[in-house]
Amino acid sequence: MLDYQSLSEEEIRGAIEDIARWVVKMRLETPAIMLLELNRPVSFAASQALIAATPFLGPVFGLDAINKYGGILNNRDYIDQLIDRIDELASQRSNPAEGNAT
Repeated sequence: MLDYQSLSEEEIRGAIEDIARWVVKMRLETPAIMLLELNRPVSFAASQALIAATPFLGPVFGLDAINKYGGILNNRDYIDQLIDRIDELASQRSNPAEGNAT
């Protein structure tokens, strides 16, 4: 059973960090941010669709991953944090001197 409320803030922050690092590593910052911004109004519906797709996605990605990512989609504040983190990591890659200063 998926339970987004049972996720700790640390688990959510870790999932946001993992997603953001993967997006920047693949150089998909612009399409990812655009997709997140455009789908913000339907993010709750997307999290519910993820629940419905769990029987198909669970064996591939694991229930823990689906629970974490669904929890992020379920909360618009987490989506904002994800967008901000993608921006931060992308700017650090673009300006390595600034990234080392923090």
